[in-house]
Parts: sequence; structure tokens; C-alpha cells
Amino acid sequence: MRRRGHREQRVDHLLPGKATDRQQASRSGSATLDWILVTATMLPILAFVIPNSKRMMVLVWEMFCVQVSWPFL
Repeated sequence: MRRRGHREQRVDHLLPGKATDRQQASRSGSATLDWILVTATMLPILAFVIPNSKRMMVLVWEMFCVQVSWPFL
């Protein structure tokens, strides 16, 4: 006689490749949401970096030159 209890739980939902229809349906639209989130974060960053990139490179070069030439001044 076997006792059924908490030790005989179903673990099918934990195994890879064993998704049920309900679990697959809940992922519909995730790629669209990921695309929107990536676009919403990258576009503002690019909108700031691209116009200011030349000025940032010039400032970094000037800081480097100051650090290298400082002992000789």
C-alpha cells in the first residue's frame, strides 16, 4: 500500500521541453515586449551619445594629454 502525499508531486512543469499548452500561450507577445523595451532604452542613449561623441573624444584626449604632460610642467 502506497501513501500519496507531498512527496509525489508533479514536476513536469520544471523539466525543460515539457511545457504545456497553457504555458506556451502565456509567452505569446514576449518578443514584442522585449523589442519595445530594448528600443525604448537604446534610442534615448543613442540620441545623447551620437551628437556628443566628438566632444567626448576631444575631452578624453585633452585629459589624457594633461595627465601625461603634468610632471613636465
